[in-house]
Amino acid sequence: MNGEPLVSIVTPCLNPGERIARCLDSVAAQTYPNVEHIVVDGGSTDGTVELLQKRSAGFTSEPDRGQAAAINKGFALARGDWLGWLNADDILTPRSIELALAAIEATPGVGWAYGDCDLLRDGEQQSFQRPPALLDARALEGGNLIPQPGSLVARWALERVGPIDEEFELALDYDLWLRLALTAVPSVYVPEVLAVFELHGGSKSGSTPDWEFHVEEAVSLMKRGLPGGAILMFGRAAARAAQSSTGRVDRRRLDDEVAAVANRARRYQPNLEPRKLRAAAYAHAALLELHLRPRGVRYLLRPEPWLARDTRATLLRVIGRGAVRRLIHPFELVLRAPAEPAA
Repeated sequence: MNGEPLVSIVTPCLNPGERIARCLDSVAAQTYPNVEHIVVDGGSTDGTVELLQKRSAGFTSEPDRGQAAAINKGFALARGDWLGWLNADDILTPRSIELALAAIEATPGVGWAYGDCDLLRDGEQQSFQRPPALLDARALEGGNLIPQPGSLVARWALERVGPIDEEFELALDYDLWLRLALTAVPSVYVPEVLAVFELHGGSKSGSTPDWEFHVEEAVSLMKRGLPGGAILMFGRAAARAAQSSTGRVDRRRLDDEVAAVANRARRYQPNLEPRKLRAAAYAHAALLELHLRPRGVRYLLRPEPWLARDTRATLLRVIGRGAVRRLIHPFELVLRAPAEPAA
């Protein structure tokens, strides 16, 4: 070993199939010289254990309590000063860790680093995720903006905020980012593609509706003392759940989804105000329909979206932004809802 900081990458998995070979190869091919790779397998029966026995990555294989518990186990086994996890479906770009460590060394005192990410669906390029260079808890209240693969967290920062919250199955990375931001752990953005994240029918992210991620993000906001942001996110989840394949938000289904997420929210906020949740759901329904049809104003013409201060502010901000863009680019479609963060 040389004097470079040790970086530990943990891969949780259970019957990941052939994709894990690409994950292992991407970590082994890093240009940064001081990396350990720990695979925490939940008891796979698809040949993964036999593959791992042939590789240089360290691994354990036994039943566990799920992804978050597996990551925590891997972090406890890891020896690195910097920690990250890479799911079996994903890969790091060859210079990922080198670029992240260079940014970290150039920014003394930072406790986590993140960068850009390519998104694939079933092997085809789908989109490109570029997170904001400046980040705080306020920005994260709108949803998950940070690609999880390629991100690194300092051991001291993780010890400050605590382990991955094992209550979460979908928003465990979002909850970690939120806790880091709320405790003012400085971050650094790396303006390079650090990883490739793949969605496919067999993956959790590829097979789970967006609205289920939003529900867990709302729970995270509630648990971390941000009830206002949580209500807006619960409303967003209800609107997304009520959205049809054509993009229209079904009114009757929207009311049912509001009731469903209200039951979830009351576990954390017994005195939940139904009026605010309903306002948030109707406001986001308006934004979803405006995103697809500039004339889809039916939810804006109802009173519900305007009954709560936060939803009024959100609607006015988005509509105002669209008006400014229309003045600058009069022939463009300008009323758009905020971009959906990656799951």
